[in-house]
Amino acid sequence: MAERDLEGKLLGSADLLNIINGDHENRAKPVTSSLPMNGGNGIYSYSKNSYYQLPEELQNKASPAWNKGRIHYTSAPNEVIEAYACQFAEDMERFLNARAKELVPQGMMVMIMTGIPKGMPYSQIPTGMLYDSISSSLMDMAKEGIIEEGEVDSFNLAFYAASPEEMAGIVEKNGCFGIERMELTNPAAWMKGPVDIPTLVTHVRAAMEGMFSRHFGSQVMDELFGRLTHKLLDISDLINSTCQEKVQLFAVLKRK
Repeated sequence: MAERDLEGKLLGSADLLNIINGDHENRAKPVTSSLPMNGGNGIYSYSKNSYYQLPEELQNKASPAWNKGRIHYTSAPNEVIEAYACQFAEDMERFLNARAKELVPQGMMVMIMTGIPKGMPYSQIPTGMLYDSISSSLMDMAKEGIIEEGEVDSFNLAFYAASPEEMAGIVEKNGCFGIERMELTNPAAWMKGPVDIPTLVTHVRAAMEGMFSRHFGSQVMDELFGRLTHKLLDISDLINSTCQEKVQLFAVLKRK
């Protein structure tokens, strides 16, 4: 069934309408229908319905949080990092409120998400090195006239990693849940030996190409990910020395 046809058949559901419109808090019941992701570009895709939004200041040239020449808060000034942190806190508040409506008292919720030790710069973990390398690749392409520099300035990834202390503060402020357990774990504990950089880039491309392609154009994707591979190979020793860091936040919350 075509996505448009499926959309027409399902739009009678108020909870689906709320999801499409980003109104997660007002969902009355879970959607049981299968919704097409369309390679990350569909109306039901994560990127179109994410809780996590971008701070408006990142694209305001008059703001100290203008994130010029970067696609993430990795290696950015404190103003950019703070804008991301504030937006994450707001979005997580909405997320917790929505989940609180779905859980009975004493109901449990397990969350697994990106995390980081308190005080550790994001640039010191492999994901941060990845984002820095993507930013650098894009800026090199802009300097060579392959893309416009303004395209880089206007693109930011809505990914944020909270420390356990930061996340605990958000949960406690929200007040709907008690914290049963919260800790950082190693998401790559299974991995033995060095990181296979070309394979890593293949996975990154599969997950993220849709976002980059929509903004920069599909015609430059081979160039971007080719450059990214070379940059990551240049710092592969650094990546391998940090790939066992505990950068996955595991949390068990109980509805009050």
